Amino acid sequence: MAAVSNLGNFQNWTGHVLSQSNTYGFGRIAWNPHLPSTEEVNEAWTKMTFGDSERVRDVVVDVLERSWRTYERYTSPLGIGFMCEGGVAGGNCAPPTEGPGPGPGGAECPHSPLEPKLEVGYFGDAPGYDHYWLNPCSNYGYSNYSATHLGCDRTSRGTGYSPQYGIRMQRIFDNVDTCPFELLLFFHNVAWNHSVPDYHDPGSGNVTLLEYICDMHDAGVEEATSFLTAWETLRADVDDVLHESVRARFLQQINDASVWSDVIKSYYRNLSGSSA
Repeated sequence: MAAVSNLGNFQNWTGHVLSQSNTYGFGRIAWNPHLPSTEEVNEAWTKMTFGDSERVRDVVVDVLERSWRTYERYTSPLGIGFMCEGGVAGGNCAPPTEGPGPGPGGAECPHSPLEPKLEVGYFGDAPGYDHYWLNPCSNYGYSNYSATHLGCDRTSRGTGYSPQYGIRMQRIFDNVDTCPFELLLFFHNVAWNHSVPDYHDPGSGNVTLLEYICDMHDAGVEEATSFLTAWETLRADVDDVLHESVRARFLQQINDASVWSDVIKSYYRNLSGSSA
């Protein structure tokens, strides 16, 4: 087994207190991969960290259970891949989408507002931007967006990623209509106006891919804001220093989620020529 650790030189090890649950959870699952649910693991960590308060348990476990989906919504919905600073234009998309965009034809890609500038670049040889900040063009080769399409072709017709699975799963991934929706853009390059179910009400009809992605980013920001709202209700139940520490991180998340959402939506709209 392997894991990317998020330990650092913070006094609480992980920077965000709630992030400690990831390290604990990895240890528990590594020891016993047959645990019935992540909720059981999160409940155990919450109790050890915050005590026996049922109010605290309900709020914290709910946040932990939903947080990774929330982060995905405002950074990389539908498996589009990472867009952090410090990558290279190349990648494992095949073939690149022709037409205006950061790939063939070129396009200027603005950096995010207030992005921290580092003294040493990502490769250690020149000043650069924070590797963990947003740059829609930095890892273009993993996302493959252009004026007409978005997503990578990792099917048996593209990079050949899907054939690494058994034949039954390969066929599911290769077909745009049967591919799990949350992996749509990981396995397929589809048009901005590709029809998908409405994000807010899937049974009410369809919207374009661009509209769906914009709604998904907005939802991610709203959910991040709801975490802070829920945490504020625990002011009387949690130590003041601990409460303020977590509160500050939620405030930072709301700021960062808003920046990611605004920059990506604006970039996609400009690239596709849409006002969605």
